[in-house]
Amino acid sequence: MSKGFEDILLAIYREDPCGTLPNAFWKTRRLIDDFKTDHRAVNGEVQFLKMWDDQSLHVYWHQDGEFQLDDKFVKNAKFILLHDQYQDEISFDEFSNVSTYFRIIHRHEDIPEPELPDGFSFKEVDVHKECQEVSHLIGRCYENLKPSAEDVAGWTANEVFDEKLWVWAFDEEEKDYVGLGIAEIDVTVPEASLEWIQVLPEYSGHGIGKALVHELLRRVDGKVDFTTVSGEFREDGPMKFYKNCGFQGKDIWWVLRK
Repeated sequence: MSKGFEDILLAIYREDPCGTLPNAFWKTRRLIDDFKTDHRAVNGEVQFLKMWDDQSLHVYWHQDGEFQLDDKFVKNAKFILLHDQYQDEISFDEFSNVSTYFRIIHRHEDIPEPELPDGFSFKEVDVHKECQEVSHLIGRCYENLKPSAEDVAGWTANEVFDEKLWVWAFDEEEKDYVGLGIAEIDVTVPEASLEWIQVLPEYSGHGIGKALVHELLRRVDGKVDFTTVSGEFREDGPMKFYKNCGFQGKDIWWVLRK
């Protein structure tokens, strides 16, 4: 009996996480049963993977970078996730919403000791009592992104939740939370992913964000093979920050919607 699609996808993903999927593996794994899947192997070597339905494409990977989606599918599709290597093979003109995201990786070869400024410390989030505080801090860091306390509580129900990977940066003098780091860990891969690294605007530029990243990497070190992070791609955006924290790569993903 041949291996199931999930096992095949996972084997490819472990070799090249950021070039295979735009997100942590568990986020695709929980969708597999809801979509059609296909793969092709020659002499036991996988050459092609696809997960889709009639109006969306969620996984597309080809060993040689070939593009094998027909024009009719693209014309009818309302949602497509596509790696940058295929962008020249598809017209974006038919899509009303086009977003670009980076995904890069840390292989844990070298993790510096976290260095917070004097007067600051790390504190673990009390996830049972501080969902409102998490919601409030994230909302202060974004103009148009304000998850509710109920949203935050919902994140703790995911199978990759680990309360020790929710960390505050605390200002000892002001007695206030000024930064937040949240990571998730999937021991089945095994991988970790950074989901939220936030520092209040008035505290930026002091190394607090980098310290949070290094603290989370330290906490998952020895438990995972790698840690990934993704975010909106723009010049001088967060990708540059994470590379300064030791992440590597240049994978770009397109999210196309009609």
